[in-house]
Amino acid sequence: MIENKKLCLFLTVILMVSLAVIPCIGVYAANSSVDTENVVCSGYICPDVTSSAADIKSGFMVEVDGTNISTLSDENGYFSFNRLPTSVTENYTFKISKPGYLTRNIICSKYSLTIGTQSSPAEIWAGDLPVSGIQDGAINMADIIEIAKVFNTVSSNSRYNAVCDFNKDTSINMADILIVAKHFN
Repeated sequence: MIENKKLCLFLTVILMVSLAVIPCIGVYAANSSVDTENVVCSGYICPDVTSSAADIKSGFMVEVDGTNISTLSDENGYFSFNRLPTSVTENYTFKISKPGYLTRNIICSKYSLTIGTQSSPAEIWAGDLPVSGIQDGAINMADIIEIAKVFNTVSSNSRYNAVCDFNKDTSINMADILIVAKHFN
């Protein structure tokens, strides 16, 4: 009887230890294989502005939400990430921003990580101007007032603000007002 109790206790201890150790081994194996994966994302960005300026598509910040990973679009609007965190379970959220443009969040499945193509880029709306260095996340009257402050200026004028020159024609004029009006409110 005593030996049966000892055997039962011994088997219980073995079972408890194995239940505690086996999941740890499984977690280590899962994490070590996941860490070696190479998740890639790329795409194209284009402002909703017609312009002949060569740099109209460059300088858009693309950030991976919840991380400190970011990159900038080039003169073609192209961006890429060569190694994204693999801890994402379902989706990645990409935040696209640039002073003077409405910030856009794009959610992508971890299985389909292309944001726009060269022939059909992700469109970003012009018009959300920083006021005292802060964009309010809307295209509204505050943006019109900011343009009005520098209206009829050219790049050689001290009041000229390049962020308000959406079509990059080196002058802030009615064409820039119409660009903002396109997505007003």
